Amino acid sequence: MKSRAECRGLRGAVLGWPGKLAFMTAAALMPLFSATGILLYLSLRKLRRLAQSSSDSFRASEREAGSTAQ
Repeated sequence: MKSRAECRGLRGAVLGWPGKLAFMTAAALMPLFSATGILLYLSLRKLRRLAQSSSDSFRASEREAGSTAQ
């Protein structure tokens, strides 16, 4: 059975330093994914709120136009 130290030594054996660099870059970008997810969620909420308010104002103007036309 291999010890932990021997297993850790095999990390770059298959892909070499480009593999190590790719894994390091992916690990460094992980927090960025959560930050962009939060920003996307907040912008979607804002867009939904704007769409709801514009549709409410459109319905109100339709009601006003309909009541004056009758």
